[in-house]
Amino acid sequence: MRKGDDALGAKKFDDAIASYNTALAVKFDDPTANAKIAAAQKAKTDEADRLKAEAEAKAKAEAEAKAAAELAKKKSEFEAAIKKGDDALAAKKFDDAIASYNNALAVKFDDATASAKIAAAQKAKTDEADRLKAEAEAKAKAEAEAKAAAELAKKKSEFEAAIKKGDDALGAKKFDDAIASYNNALAVKFDDPTANAKI
Repeated sequence: MRKGDDALGAKKFDDAIASYNTALAVKFDDPTANAKIAAAQKAKTDEADRLKAEAEAKAKAEAEAKAAAELAKKKSEFEAAIKKGDDALAAKKFDDAIASYNNALAVKFDDATASAKIAAAQKAKTDEADRLKAEAEAKAKAEAEAKAAAELAKKKSEFEAAIKKGDDALGAKKFDDAIASYNNALAVKFDDPTANAKI
């Protein structure tokens, strides 16, 4: 029995049960030996349950640690992609920003933020394209107006010179020269009623 008690104390349950069974063989149906066998079997079951629970807890803790590490990695990748996108957006590199935000979306960490950033970058790209188009149109219009104003000023100058030349010729009673100058003024297409009146 002592050998069984020592084995039980050392958590050698099978050895303890074997020793108690040996004692039981010597003294058949000994209540102490039967009780010790039952206690050893219960201790063996309890220890197996404890080891199983411990192994499950360890496995769960390892899985949670792995998941946490994966989540931290995803968060880091996500934040890096978002920052890269933000930097590209600030530099008005819209396609690069959208690509970076799509990379962030692919990480599957914070889809709502990534989707919102993609939408904002696409809007900024459209707004910038519209602004550049409007700027180009305004510049083209201003250039066209400046060209038209210069052309008009040139015509006015040519018209006034032709009218003055015609007036000078008329004053000198050179009627054919005056009519020719007034016809030149009419050809400029600046102030036809004045030219016609002079003719």
